[in-house]
Amino acid sequence: MRAIPPRDRRAQDFFRGLYATALKAGELLVAAEFPLPKPGYASAFGELARRRGDYAMVGVAAHGSTQGKKFFDMRVVFFGVGDRPQRAAQFERALDGQAAAARAIDVALPKLDADLSPRADFHGSAATKLHLAKVLAARVLRTMEGVVA
Repeated sequence: MRAIPPRDRRAQDFFRGLYATALKAGELLVAAEFPLPKPGYASAFGELARRRGDYAMVGVAAHGSTQGKKFFDMRVVFFGVGDRPQRAAQFERALDGQAAAARAIDVALPKLDADLSPRADFHGSAATKLHLAKVLAARVLRTMEGVVA
């Protein structure tokens, strides 16, 4: 067996679809690298499932800065709403530079209509999944350090 030289892939290029990745025949994922968070940055994560331990109906991971009491450099990624993790770029842009407060989150939530295109599955309809994504995004972002009610 010949050795295949290692290669790096960004997460957005690695995930190709449901149970599909950019791995080629004979390749094995041996490491995942995550940069250390910068000072002043915070992360939050949440998921909704019917029962504890079930696959999530919808989940979200958020990371960014709330220094200066404003959202900055936000990264918000959803799972369970498509065949791969989906970054919410328009939602992130709507938060950028806004006061790190519940009101700014509520104003930005409608941008998720353009960012996410959930498919109906046994967890619920597309409309239900989009609604749950918005509810969960609001909850998760409100838990980030520095966000005021």
